[in-house]
Amino acid sequence: MIFTLARLALLHLALYNATPIQRAAEDGYQPRVEEAPGSALAGLIALGPGLLLHGAGHYKIDRKESALKLLLIEALGLALIAAGEIIEEVSDGDGAYGWLSNGMGRTGALLFLGSWGADVLGAFKGDRPFEPDNTRLRSAQLSLAYRYTGDQLTLFRHHMSAALDLSSGWAYARPSVALEAGMNTRRADLDMGAYLLRGHWLDVGGDPHNLIALGGRLHRIETPLYGLGRRGGELYLKWKLDLGLLLPTMRALYIVNRAGYGFSQYQLSPTAGQVPPLLGDSDFTDSALSWESGVELNTGAQTHFSLLFIQDPNLETSPISSQMGVLEVALEHRYEDDLDIEARITGGDGWAIWLELGYQL
Repeated sequence: MIFTLARLALLHLALYNATPIQRAAEDGYQPRVEEAPGSALAGLIALGPGLLLHGAGHYKIDRKESALKLLLIEALGLALIAAGEIIEEVSDGDGAYGWLSNGMGRTGALLFLGSWGADVLGAFKGDRPFEPDNTRLRSAQLSLAYRYTGDQLTLFRHHMSAALDLSSGWAYARPSVALEAGMNTRRADLDMGAYLLRGHWLDVGGDPHNLIALGGRLHRIETPLYGLGRRGGELYLKWKLDLGLLLPTMRALYIVNRAGYGFSQYQLSPTAGQVPPLLGDSDFTDSALSWESGVELNTGAQTHFSLLFIQDPNLETSPISSQMGVLEVALEHRYEDDLDIEARITGGDGWAIWLELGYQL
């Protein structure tokens, strides 16, 4: 009995003499993780010398682990660029290897530029996250849009379109139609797919915006003025991932990618002003790879921004080159809870601007 009382007295004395932090830890409280602040100097280091040595800015703000990751990503990007050039040189420009050399070169360039951009941005802002992604996960939305196309390869400038977005927890579908103002072109598309993995399956904090999806697209394009019809389809794999899982300074900034393979069948009418029937014979078939890669983030609580590099033969904007595709910048603002206003600009050798209103059903 005396021994037990002595032990209790010693324990009470130890707790009394413990610091508040020690007593809080005994009660199960966890200390807050200190966030590294950004600095203008670190950002300038990343912007200047960091162009050659990615991660220099993160090293300056004492994010050494992130700095090492950025340096390794830079090295991988340079290795892929070099490998693509070697394949191009060894194959003497053989088209059979073009997809491999181009794919490695593009991926390497994106890794190189992306790691540099992440170093600059993260060094300036520190660990403070961007606004959480608030794009809808389950919804039905009707969209109406106007598109102006300024491209030397097409005479058609003004287009109107309508689309219906349907999304559930594990599947999505987007049927759409687009008409040129003089009815010289008309187009119908169907994009649909299913999510193979989402946030809680990927063990990334349950964020459903982290995803891998498998989908397909069908299209029908008719141009009566030229007596031309085209039908086709594509299978694709896309994914979206929060870069904060790799770099604390990039929380709530998402990298997005899509790679697909599709075909188009062309139908030619002997008479201008007429289009062959949808199920009629095709005159020739073409196939191509498509891809897009870029970033998405919320620049405000209700404003979503995306920057994408896209190569897709079905786009109505001429690409910068056969290797680079086009650049698309989009800004979407959510007004209250049921109205989205979106502006999108696509630029290459030609350009297009897209203005859209989306209403939550």
